[in-house]
Amino acid sequence: MSSNSDTLETKANFNWHPKLHAHEGELLWFFLIRFADPTAGAVDAQLKKALEQAGLQHSCMYALYGYWDGLLRVWMTVGVKRKFLRLMKKKPNEFGVVDIRDFEVTAMYYMWHNADVDLLDEEEGPSLEQINALEETVRGVRGNVALLEPADREKLSENDLLIDRPPWPEGGIKLYIALDYTGTVTVQGDLEVSLVRQAIEGAGLGESCSLYVGAGFTQFLIRCIAVDYDAVLEQTESFYQQLRELYMKGLPLRPTTFVILHASEESDDLNVFESLSTPDEMTTQRLDLTGHGRENFSGLPGPERAHIHDLVVTIDERSLEDARLTGGLLGLLRGCVENDYTTVISSLWFLIDLEWLFREYVIRAWARHYGKDWPGSLKDRLKPKFEDDPKLEQILDVGPKEWNFGQAHRLATVSAELDSKLDALLESELGPNWQGRFFGLIELRNLAAHGSVRNIKNLTDLTGRWGIQVGEMIGSAAVYFLLDKLIAQTETKHDS
Repeated sequence: MSSNSDTLETKANFNWHPKLHAHEGELLWFFLIRFADPTAGAVDAQLKKALEQAGLQHSCMYALYGYWDGLLRVWMTVGVKRKFLRLMKKKPNEFGVVDIRDFEVTAMYYMWHNADVDLLDEEEGPSLEQINALEETVRGVRGNVALLEPADREKLSENDLLIDRPPWPEGGIKLYIALDYTGTVTVQGDLEVSLVRQAIEGAGLGESCSLYVGAGFTQFLIRCIAVDYDAVLEQTESFYQQLRELYMKGLPLRPTTFVILHASEESDDLNVFESLSTPDEMTTQRLDLTGHGRENFSGLPGPERAHIHDLVVTIDERSLEDARLTGGLLGLLRGCVENDYTTVISSLWFLIDLEWLFREYVIRAWARHYGKDWPGSLKDRLKPKFEDDPKLEQILDVGPKEWNFGQAHRLATVSAELDSKLDALLESELGPNWQGRFFGLIELRNLAAHGSVRNIKNLTDLTGRWGIQVGEMIGSAAVYFLLDKLIAQTETKHDS
């Protein structure tokens, strides 16, 4: 994760305007998460691991007391959010997730700053012209306010791109209050939002509250800070009295209060853009590089470091469903950066596995197409080719258990050439030009199986042929999952 920005904010005392996040394609989400192991250390470790695998470096994690164990607040793009949820739901055992709910913010109000203005409203300032005029300044520090020069900070503040924030109570208690409709009202129009804001101000909470409006596990989410736990009770009771008055006005809202046990090192109002932050830190963390590896990585030219980062992103996208495959691919790339032949070679097990997967798939395909006596039917189909290619008969006589990747591919290719219906079946399941794509994988498999990796002088140099092969190896993850899925869908018995 990034450095402690709570300390930075105590000194700087300002936030980016939320419209800057929106301009960079980021939306604000909250997630309520329940873990199998609710201890604070386990919650922090599990959530941090999931965020890193999703490619997120900057977030705010709160530990809660009660049914829900964690509250996560994070700005991110829709694609990253989708990936994060897929990780949490597809790997429940790895991350210990029992339940997860999200809340997407569509409007937000800093009650301590221009309380009547929705900070995400396109009609309100700062204007698009102001944002565009200072965009390079923001991008120049990768969206990290701690890196701003004083003159730039002043210019951004003058244009409302930085918002001055009042000092919070030192050691204050953070709490969130979620408001859900209990009656027939289900909209969050201007009137409803205005009434909730009035209730916040009526309870005397305006100087320390932020109001988030949206959809998901609640309709309204209010963030407050109290001096101590006595003040928490006073504030909530005062606010609940305002809610009772709203009920009398026809707006029934049920409150749920989440008291924060402790927060992560990140700031509550994040001062770093996830979409603009440097990928180098995420890359070194994700690859778990040693000191030697970090030294190698930092010594590479910028374009080469960016290429390795892109490969890490590709690994997470293509091996999402299988933690073992993820580890193998990351190990492959780690070994390259550290120029470690042993790590690279031990990480290429999945290429060896592709041989079995492809052989198993084509056997099942022939069995579905020709029936139980597929070996005999296949041999009859291939007989016209025996005179020109006598090795075909020799391969068939050896038997399926002994076929290597190349032999299985050769039989599949020839049989598809002679049988248009079989050709159509294989193309529909393996995709167009499957013959060429899988032939390329044979070379990669042989590179892993025959010890040829040791002939490469510098594994860290990914600019030439070796770099292309590494990219192809990572890309083979898609084929791995395709074959695995096709085999799982087929229950046909065969002689293998």
